[in-house]
Amino acid sequence: MPRQEDPLTVYLGVRSMGVQKCLGVTVVWLALSGCQPQQKGASPKTFSAQFCVERSLRRSTDPSIFPLAFSEFTKACEQGEQSACSSLGVMHELGLGTSEDHVQAHKLYETACAGKNVGGCTNLGLAALHGVGEAKSPARAKELLDWSCRHQHPTACRELGVMFLLGEGVAADALEAVKFFRMACKKADGEACYDVGVLYEQGISVKEDNAQALSFFEEACVNGDTRGCDGVERIRRDSATRVRERSAVKALPSEVACEAGQASECSAAGMAYFRGDSVKRDVAHSVLLLRRGCEGGDTTTCSLLEPMLQGSCSHGHEDSCAALKSLPLAGSHTKGSHGAADE
Repeated sequence: MPRQEDPLTVYLGVRSMGVQKCLGVTVVWLALSGCQPQQKGASPKTFSAQFCVERSLRRSTDPSIFPLAFSEFTKACEQGEQSACSSLGVMHELGLGTSEDHVQAHKLYETACAGKNVGGCTNLGLAALHGVGEAKSPARAKELLDWSCRHQHPTACRELGVMFLLGEGVAADALEAVKFFRMACKKADGEACYDVGVLYEQGISVKEDNAQALSFFEEACVNGDTRGCDGVERIRRDSATRVRERSAVKALPSEVACEAGQASECSAAGMAYFRGDSVKRDVAHSVLLLRRGCEGGDTTTCSLLEPMLQGSCSHGHEDSCAALKSLPLAGSHTKGSHGAADE
């Protein structure tokens, strides 16, 4: 991981440029501890920057930064910057750099939401859902979260998924939950990626699909949810167990060699499962084996896997179409394993 600049040094270097610029640096500074890196000087109006700040605050960022962040957010909020009002509300809600004050937090969320700040409306929806500064109101929460989700806020989409999964304020509908988790995952919400991965792993309201589960767990891991990393290892262990069970019935020599660490044999076994040579055709298992070969250094497989699945998908093989969805994160991991910069 690249070395992070000392935040105080960054801040002091731009202090003379005014509150707006200082807030931008505070956004960058906070974001570094919990989100994808932001460019220095990013505007506090940048939605992704505000999202990163608030996610970092809720994950208990280094408390030494709270006094300065609280001061800057207060100044900017007083000058009408709605993103700052929302983030200041989070600090009041959690007692970060100030005393815990749910009533004040709620007022700040209302101010931000009245200004059509998506993060502010998300926080106001969560306040209604959990009774922060107001009585619990799942119906009001759904209305606010639905608006924020339609305006691309990942946390709002994920929380809607949870509401549908648990039947909280809405009729329980796991398929709707999957839809909202997927939407949040596409917006890099690691928790949502993990949640939908579990649904595919356990076959809850969707067909059990370990290839899909693995894909979502990888995205969760990349986006900071360590449970996703554990899920990746769990799926791979389960796959290895199934390999041993298959081998006990009808040994596939290349698959046994793959388990022993021979990357090229993983690729050979993967092709056998893809074509159904001497074994029952199993595209999902084929993809796992081929990716293992790729990750183990069999570079031919790396370039072959995606076009092979695309060709099969174009000929109407739905299992290949489904397997294609597990490839984007695999590609980024593969690049990283060979020394290229990850996204």
